[in-house]
Amino acid sequence: MPAALRHKLLHHKHARAATVTPRVVNVTYIANVTDPSLTRDSCGSARIGNRVLWTCRDTQIFSNRNQFDMKTQTLPITPNSASWTDLTAEGGPLIAAGVPGAGSSGTNPILTMYGGNASSYPSYFPVLDTQCPQSGACQDGSRYVVWPDQPPLITRQRSDGSAVGYTWIPNQRLQGGWSTMDPEPAYILYRSVYTPNTDLNALPTISVVSRTFFNLGEIGFGRYGHIVRNGTAYLYGQTADQGTVLARVDANMIEYRSAYQYYNPSTYSWETTAPTFNSSTHTVPHAGAGGQGTFYHSSYLNSYVWIGQGTGMVGSSAAFFISTAPAPEGPWVKPYQVWEGQNGDNDQAPSYSLQAHPSLLPSGPGVASEKGIYLSWTQQWKEQTCRSVYVTPLVWVEFD
Repeated sequence: MPAALRHKLLHHKHARAATVTPRVVNVTYIANVTDPSLTRDSCGSARIGNRVLWTCRDTQIFSNRNQFDMKTQTLPITPNSASWTDLTAEGGPLIAAGVPGAGSSGTNPILTMYGGNASSYPSYFPVLDTQCPQSGACQDGSRYVVWPDQPPLITRQRSDGSAVGYTWIPNQRLQGGWSTMDPEPAYILYRSVYTPNTDLNALPTISVVSRTFFNLGEIGFGRYGHIVRNGTAYLYGQTADQGTVLARVDANMIEYRSAYQYYNPSTYSWETTAPTFNSSTHTVPHAGAGGQGTFYHSSYLNSYVWIGQGTGMVGSSAAFFISTAPAPEGPWVKPYQVWEGQNGDNDQAPSYSLQAHPSLLPSGPGVASEKGIYLSWTQQWKEQTCRSVYVTPLVWVEFD
């Protein structure tokens, strides 16, 4: 049977699969995710052994020496940071009250972040020597933003607790706030390696695999989302018009571009030639709503899931959209709003970086058998409302 026909028949088999459209029937606020001594923006999580690694964007010291006069230290701004959180013996997030500080009154529940040293340079994902080190801030007022949009993709975990993961970050420079000087940036590939030791604060070590793993004008596969399933890594990227595209590669071959294949939905087949950033020929319909989110596989739903943020009017709110599919390549259900969390009161971006956290599930991200999922987002507040500006609420949403 010709390969194209085989792929088409497989697609039609997936299309005949039962449509999964979960609804949220209950929502429980769990805690704020925080290290009270730091204010952090846009955090995502990955399971490593029996702990959870969080990677975040801009991080600043939050002074809590005087709980009645706490404030964010303006400089330095660390472009990104990382920390651990713990799990209970049953496997869920370990929640307790913490000291007063960012996201913590001293009595409210928090999921405590610890480890690393975000108060000193370099950042967790290193600023390159071509990116105005140490902080990415350049003398002309522009800034390289070494911002992870996704947590590391964990590709290997061994019985001794060691692990390997990968993160794709655009080599992006901003001018005047949000105006990008690099509309078609190259992508840096970072490798994370964790070796267990007696120092629980020690984070996975980071190295640069390639400064231009994806070149100028290429799509940053893995930036929009990723998942490992049955030994294959599925890497989602976005085109210039925010269409979702998909690549796959053996999970042990992440560092080898020649091993990548790219999905063409018009022929239901995988190709060896990557689509370009300005092309829409390989867009996978409905695979995400355009904003930041998370892909994972739910054994409870027997489906692949994307949960995240939309674009346009809902692109700066905590309105969570969901889509599901029987296979990584689809067919995906048209995303629909499933729940909305509390927004901050910032005039421009009250909420963003909507994330799901299969890493926090007792069954683990590779199983996800629970009847729900943990969600978080970044609330951005006016300083007179919330001195730390950024707050990361964590909620549990239960599906029907």
